[in-house]
Amino acid sequence: MEYAVKQVRQRNMIKIKLIVATDKSYGVHPIEGIMQIYFDQMNVIAKHLEEIAEDRREEANQATLRAVYETTAGDPTSQLPFEDPPPPQPPPAIMSDVPGEEVAESFTKKQLLKRDDWSDWEMGQFKQLYMYWNQGMFSNPLPLPKNSNALRMLWRFNLKACGTKKSRMVCNGSPKQGAVTLGHTYANALDAASERLFWAIVANEGLIAIGADVSNAFAEAPAPKAPLFLYIDDTFREWWVRHRGKETIPPEGNAVRVHNAIQGHPESPRLWETHINKILQDLGLTPTTHEPCLYSGQIQGNRVLFLRQVDDFAVAAKDRQCAEQLIDAINNKMRIQVKHLGIIDRFNKMDIQQTRHYVKLTCTKYLQKVIKNHRDLLTNPINILPVPLHADSTFIKQLEQAPVPNTTTEKLQLKQKMGFNYRQIIGELIFPMMKCRPEIAAAAIKLSQYMENPAEIHYKATLGILEFLSTTIDDGIYYWRREPCMDLPERPLPVVHQDNYYFEDNTPNTDHHLYGYVDSDWGTDSVHRKSITGVVLFFAGGAVGYRCKYQDVIAHSSTEAKFTAACNAGKMILFFRSLLE
Repeated sequence: MEYAVKQVRQRNMIKIKLIVATDKSYGVHPIEGIMQIYFDQMNVIAKHLEEIAEDRREEANQATLRAVYETTAGDPTSQLPFEDPPPPQPPPAIMSDVPGEEVAESFTKKQLLKRDDWSDWEMGQFKQLYMYWNQGMFSNPLPLPKNSNALRMLWRFNLKACGTKKSRMVCNGSPKQGAVTLGHTYANALDAASERLFWAIVANEGLIAIGADVSNAFAEAPAPKAPLFLYIDDTFREWWVRHRGKETIPPEGNAVRVHNAIQGHPESPRLWETHINKILQDLGLTPTTHEPCLYSGQIQGNRVLFLRQVDDFAVAAKDRQCAEQLIDAINNKMRIQVKHLGIIDRFNKMDIQQTRHYVKLTCTKYLQKVIKNHRDLLTNPINILPVPLHADSTFIKQLEQAPVPNTTTEKLQLKQKMGFNYRQIIGELIFPMMKCRPEIAAAAIKLSQYMENPAEIHYKATLGILEFLSTTIDDGIYYWRREPCMDLPERPLPVVHQDNYYFEDNTPNTDHHLYGYVDSDWGTDSVHRKSITGVVLFFAGGAVGYRCKYQDVIAHSSTEAKFTAACNAGKMILFFRSLLE
């Protein structure tokens, strides 16, 4: 930094821009004391979640085909509804003849033009343009006004894991492309703790939650603040003539005015959030103060809870018909029909079991994908229930004082010897830990410290967590109902394994009130001597809030460490109280 400043002074420069960054990827934030996740780790998590989504879409497609064949069986005059509808209706979803592949692929138009199935992708483009047109996205072609805010149409082509071909048109809203942003761009995302509390309340109050999804949600919201135009591309011109039946667009008609929010523009997420929030409040729902994605209200005198994550909705009520009425009311405010998804069994990438006696949250499908990718590493059969990480002081000391590779060559040799990417597995552990597997939090945060340069013992300890998750793949969090909900199926009650640790809670009437526990160690990490805080809050018999983190300062006494932990717990309690009140 001193050298850089010296150079600037010698050049008589007035301003200098310094970008300060670390040269290492720290697994634990040096100040906050919580696990950090990086783009390469998020990409692996996203890959697993995308495969799960495609598996579900394929199951839905197969169910639809079975229903059609059952309906038309024995009727030789019946025709399967697979023909393309005439314009101006959108053509049907484009399905590939290619068998389902393990990983989804992305293509450029240049690559697709060389393939035999380009016509399928092209039809997908026309379908997308029809959908936008039906939502009132574009004006008729017109000359681009002088000095206007104009962006390029950008096409994304993705081959999904089940073989579905997706052609999506967005705009290139990068600042490098000259996008003008005058409005707000921040949009709220659903907090994992708030999501767990929603399901705990569903169980506690005897509710049933059904799902809904909005197609092309951003296009339902108003346009960005600065008037936006898109340059017309060849695909639009061809669609305008061949499928809309219009005259050829003259050369001077090189743009369309954008009337709605469009994916790719920085303001679009905020515009959609503002739009759907107004709709929900007009219908009588009120968002909580500190979780704008969680709502409650009365529909025809019945209490309703509403949870949203972008365009995915969960609506909970005592009466399923009441929840469906709310979805229909939202549908009346949309230009594209809202999809009814029925009783929720998966929401926001988490598996949900709504049963007669409880609501259970798991990450079973996600863990199946993770374990499938590392199956060759998990070769030893386990006869007893394992633990995520051995807690005896001798083993922990070995983790902290293990000799690590000194050179890049040694790092690569160790990685090759162990047969997996340590950094990748640490990233894969973050998702279930954050969602509904609090028992691995202490182990994950401990091993994430060594993400930059792990030793062999760290590799083996990480495999131990995978072994634990493989053995307990269906475990999760249970929230208990006060009374059986007879409209939901009966499922087996959980069985406490003989190796499980358990504690007796003598506090009366705690299951249906918020209560919790907090503790800390004192400087047990021999490397940096920071203490670890552990907090867990319960509602309806299951954990709704939990945190395991290193304290941001080195405590001078065990009393100081515990007061610091209690302070963190108090903040968490205030957050949950604000939601419940």
